[in-house]
Amino acid sequence: MTTEFDDIYGSRFLAATDLKGAVTATIERIEYEQFTRPNQPTRTKAVAYFRNGKKGMVINKTNAATMASAFGKKFPDWVGKRVTIKPETTAFAGKPTQGLRLYPAPQPPAPESQPPPQYDMDDKIPW
Repeated sequence: MTTEFDDIYGSRFLAATDLKGAVTATIERIEYEQFTRPNQPTRTKAVAYFRNGKKGMVINKTNAATMASAFGKKFPDWVGKRVTIKPETTAFAGKPTQGLRLYPAPQPPAPESQPPPQYDMDDKIPW
C-alpha cells in the first residue's frame, strides 16, 4: 500500500507536479474522453498517452493548436511523433497556476528510401 500523497489523491492524468522538468516522449495513442464541469456543458477532449508513460495528458486548446501547427489537425497523425512536455506557469481562470505545455521535438530521421530499380532499357527506340 502506498503512503504517497499524490498516489492517493493525485489525478489519473498527467499534471505539472508529476514532472521535475522538461521531458521528451513519443505519442503512443490518442483517446477521447468526456469532461463535465459544474454548470457547463460536457466537452470531449483528446488525451495523449505516451510510450512508457503511466498517465495520459489532457490536451487543452493551446497545446492542440501548437501540435496541429506542427503535425496537422488530425489527432491520429500525431501518433508516433516526439514531443517535449514542459511544466510551466500558465493562467487558469485568470490566476497563475502550474500547467503543462507541449512542443514539437526533433523527429528521428525518416528511413532512407531505396532508389527506384534500374531497368535495362533495351527497347528499340526510333529516335
